[in-house]
Amino acid sequence: MTNPANYWRNKKETFSHLNKIGTLISFTHIHNPPKDFGKNSYWVGIIEFDTGNNTKKLITGQLVIEQSTPKIGAQVIGVVRKTRKANSESVIPYGVKFKLL
Repeated sequence: MTNPANYWRNKKETFSHLNKIGTLISFTHIHNPPKDFGKNSYWVGIIEFDTGNNTKKLITGQLVIEQSTPKIGAQVIGVVRKTRKANSESVIPYGVKFKLL
């Protein structure tokens, strides 16, 4: 069983992108997900964040698509969502996904 405190301590870098706006620079549609991700297909994208001082940071993450398909150059924001199924003995895995604006 995963210790909840250790799980969240290891997510500091991941959760630093919450509520930050980035630009979608690439994406793909996963049609055959791994068994822990359920049976539904999902979108994954590469998001570019401006970190100041003319530097950029690239993050790969799952996309939250509610109505339309993503487009290169679209603005996204980091939101907390459940990332995959949890078994009966572990912590429910939450993480940052990126929602189209």
